[in-house]
Amino acid sequence: MVDPSAPSPPRAPSPPARSHLATLIGGAAALTVVTALSIGSVSKEEPGSADVDNDDRDVEASDADEGSAAEEDTDLVLIYPRGELTSSQEHLLAVAREASAKLGRPLVETEVSSAGYNSGVKRQLQDGVADVAITYGPFTSEACRGFDGAATSAPVARLLDALLVPPGNPDSLSGLEDVVDEDLVLGVSANGPHRERAEAAGVSSGNLVESELEFREVEDGEVDAFLGDSQELAWQARDRQSDLEVTEPLVPVVDGEEVEEYTGFYVSDPDFAEELDEVLATLHDDGWVLESGEAWGMTEDHRPPESVHRYDACTQGP
Repeated sequence: MVDPSAPSPPRAPSPPARSHLATLIGGAAALTVVTALSIGSVSKEEPGSADVDNDDRDVEASDADEGSAAEEDTDLVLIYPRGELTSSQEHLLAVAREASAKLGRPLVETEVSSAGYNSGVKRQLQDGVADVAITYGPFTSEACRGFDGAATSAPVARLLDALLVPPGNPDSLSGLEDVVDEDLVLGVSANGPHRERAEAAGVSSGNLVESELEFREVEDGEVDAFLGDSQELAWQARDRQSDLEVTEPLVPVVDGEEVEEYTGFYVSDPDFAEELDEVLATLHDDGWVLESGEAWGMTEDHRPPESVHRYDACTQGP
């Protein structure tokens, strides 16, 4: 039996951080303001130009200004958390880039602090500073209330759990009930919902080890298995070229009820949300979302049902 009180060794180095073409912003509510300078040219009057009606000049100038403003408004400003992103967030970033191309709107990527992310994003979306933001975690009823529910996209992916186990899955684990039956030691993240889910499934608190060193804990036998996000675990296992295995995805259970959790985007305007949903539907239908998501651990199990509308996604989580 694994001794859960044994000290954990240092964590293995994290994968190299990805590089983004982004504007760094400090603080949850910090904003980046970009001012475009329009420089006009001045030329000498041509013979006969004095005969041109000033009203016509005003109309032409007005039309030019409107055209310039319309051109400036085509940018799609995206907010996402600063720092190393999860596999789901990396995938959402890729989806946003593809969607912006389909919409014909150049994407402006802006990072903001992960501290107080949801509240900071809400202010920036409501103030018109940004058009769309990646969800920091799953859509939840609490988060969606802050965005009035309407200002969210259709779900991009479904979040599921999984167990990280030693090579060959020696305990033949397929779910938390197996962990309970075998009285095994289970690792869970110190941040997130997995400890609560494990306890709800019957895993005793004495058999739970909180850690952020999921791969090292399992590799060194500090725990018999580790419960986490299935997409993230699969992505990390492949990225690390680890011999550890990831079980089939598990549907999260809270209070005895299966929970449907989804990721997607918060959107500044309900009308634009409808437009974005049409693009997301196309990307789902032609298989682009799934194919691109495979690089970040997405499988067919993570595809959201077509019946789940963006309003429904906000009512599924806790």
